[in-house]
Amino acid sequence: EKVPMAADYILKRSIDYFESEEGKDRLGNMIDDFLNSRGMLGSMVQMFLGNSSLADRVLPELLKFLRNEETKKLLADLLSQEWGKLKSYTLYEADEKWNAKDLLFSMKKRALAALQTAPFFECRLGEIISRYEGEITGTYAPKLLDAALGSIAAHLEDVLKRLRLEEVVKEQVDQFPVERLEEMVLSISKREFKMITYLGGLLGGIIGAIQALFVILF
Repeated sequence: EKVPMAADYILKRSIDYFESEEGKDRLGNMIDDFLNSRGMLGSMVQMFLGNSSLADRVLPELLKFLRNEETKKLLADLLSQEWGKLKSYTLYEADEKWNAKDLLFSMKKRALAALQTAPFFECRLGEIISRYEGEITGTYAPKLLDAALGSIAAHLEDVLKRLRLEEVVKEQVDQFPVERLEEMVLSISKREFKMITYLGGLLGGIIGAIQALFVILF
């Protein structure tokens, strides 16, 4: 029953994050890293955009995707599937995957200790969580993140279709000034032709030297 609420909460928090300056900077850095890893293709995309940032163009589509009801339904379905998988695990499989036995004993021990410390219910959640912050951030959060990323990767194709990235790129190319495109093509071809000219000169010199050597010898 709480799965739709959880999906709605995750999407709202995601929207808040990507609308913040930190989220915009993180998205920009991720896109820059992606383009830099693509060599010439990434350089071409950056040349197309000029001084504008691809993050500024992707962000509206990303927010539109996160606000879409279909996205909420997709996320709720993913969470439901993971919950279904979790329920199908035997205790042995759960213990093998997450070390559940130690986790349960640890939770029980700490819960009993905490409940004996009055006034427990007047404590702030942050104070309680801070006691276990190391284990949460070092052990359980990475495992939950791995599981979440695995689910996202399995449905990545569907997610990319919903983001309409191809349409975003097509729109930007259609709006691109012809003069700027000609300038880019000429700048690239000029550099390549210069290398061809140098190579031609080098080969011509080598062939001429060989011919001269044959004339001298024979």
